[in-house]
Amino acid sequence: MNILFFSATANSRYGGVTGWARRLTAALRGIGHNVHVLTWGTTAVDAQAWGTLFHFQRLDPRILALPVIRFWYTYLAAAQAGRRLMAEHDIQVIHAVNPYDGWAASLARGSGRAGLVLSIHGDFPTEQHQRWKSRWRRRAYLPLERAAFRRCDVVTTSSAWLQGRLSGIIGRTPAVVIPNGIVEPPESSGMPGRSQLLLEETRPILLTLNNLYTFHRRQGVKLLIAAAPAILERF
Repeated sequence: MNILFFSATANSRYGGVTGWARRLTAALRGIGHNVHVLTWGTTAVDAQAWGTLFHFQRLDPRILALPVIRFWYTYLAAAQAGRRLMAEHDIQVIHAVNPYDGWAASLARGSGRAGLVLSIHGDFPTEQHQRWKSRWRRRAYLPLERAAFRRCDVVTTSSAWLQGRLSGIIGRTPAVVIPNGIVEPPESSGMPGRSQLLLEETRPILLTLNNLYTFHRRQGVKLLIAAAPAILERF
């Protein structure tokens, strides 16, 4: 199968979704699929990490300096690049992990038969509503978000809670919950073990990685701590 991973995430140095997407891409290639990766920006970042089928759409930094115009320029340029790739490589499935990427991917597909999957891993409405600039920006582009969810063929979320959170935007589009995987780090990874952390063998460990220094990106640590007793009681 010919798959196109269509996302600005591939041009990001950091982020949990970036690491997840790389592992997913490698796994799909490992079972015989041709996975193309399309990303965009002014400077390509770590192209080798994505393998041979990596495509980069370079954007003009002068246009990116223009408010409002840069948004439309970015996603229309990405859609145009995606359309070329789909024609050249007979893409059968497009995968996006952001509503705006998904909207641009739907433009790239046009009236084609390729399936479009939109995967959401974070509570972006809450994150964007923590900054007034993001709140106003999201209100302006909310029709594009709704169009992205309605134009795709299936939406996947990492939890049932997130699916319910987005139900008003998802509408009648089929939605599937695919929880994040649990990875046991190998002993060679250098991560400390229970004995080094002075933890009992039977004591449960809950690990969370968060951005704690930027207020609008704090991902619910207080909520996680408050939920810990219920988590331990259930599991």
